[in-house]
Amino acid sequence: MLFHLPSFEGFFTELADRQGDKTMTSKKIIERLQQLDWYVEYKTEHELALLLNACLDAGVGWYDGGNATEIVDSDPFPAPIGRSSKHRNDNLGFYVGLTDEALKQHQDITDWFFEELRNE
Repeated sequence: MLFHLPSFEGFFTELADRQGDKTMTSKKIIERLQQLDWYVEYKTEHELALLLNACLDAGVGWYDGGNATEIVDSDPFPAPIGRSSKHRNDNLGFYVGLTDEALKQHQDITDWFFEELRNE
């Protein structure tokens, strides 16, 4: 089941309204998010919003076809989110709740991602 986080309602409405506008995310970040086998660990709702915004700009959505502004209500907070070549829908997905074993097969881009955002 998917839902919109209540605290982000206005934020995501604003994102949806500007979909035709220039993205707020750098080309370097977009290109990396479009690759596979990475994950980002977030600690706050603000960090989650930054990640989901960048994924929206990159055209990266959930494995089930939902856009980046939707989150699974059963997933723990915080949890790593990433893209995996191991999933059946690897071209358009990013994943929540990767196991420790799966994390070993993916690159942790957390520090890089948030540093790049700070440098924009």
